[in-house]
Amino acid sequence: MICDLRDFRTLYINPNRYTHRFKNMYEQLEALGFKDFKKHNAFEYTDKHTFTNLSPMFQRLLLCGLSHVEILENTIIRDGLPVLILEDDCESSHLDFKYKHRFPDIADAY
Repeated sequence: MICDLRDFRTLYINPNRYTHRFKNMYEQLEALGFKDFKKHNAFEYTDKHTFTNLSPMFQRLLLCGLSHVEILENTIIRDGLPVLILEDDCESSHLDFKYKHRFPDIADAY
C-alpha cells in the first residue's frame, strides 16, 4: 500500500526555549502540505526527569528519548493509528522530500 506522509498526524519535538525552531518547523510543514501537525513539548533539564548523575550529553539523549516515548504512549499505543515524529531541527525542501512511501500490506499503517 502507498501512504502519503502528509496525511499522517505529525508531531515535532521542540523545547520551549527554541522558539525559532518552532516557527521554522511550523512554516516548513505548512508549506509542504502536512494536514495534521503540532508541536510536542520536549522534556528539558528543568523537568522532573533530570538525572544529575549522568553527563550532560547523556542527559540530553535520555530526555529526547523520553519525549519520543511520551508521544508514542499518547498516540499509536493508545489508539493504534500511525504517527510521524520529527525533531525540530529537521529540514526539507520541496525538491527532495518524498511524500509517498510504499508500506507492506501487513504494516499497521493506513
